[in-house]
Amino acid sequence: MLIEISNGELVDKVSILEIKNKKIAQKEKRKNVEKE
Repeated sequence: MLIEISNGELVDKVSILEIKNKKIAQKEKRKNVEKE
C-alpha cells in the first residue's frame, strides 16, 4: 500500500520511532517498533 504524506510527517514518525526504540527495554516490544 502506498500512502502519500508530507516530509514533515515522515520526519516526525521516524523521530518518534527512534525515541521509542531507545526507551523500550523488552525485546518483543522493540521488535514491533522496528517493524513499524
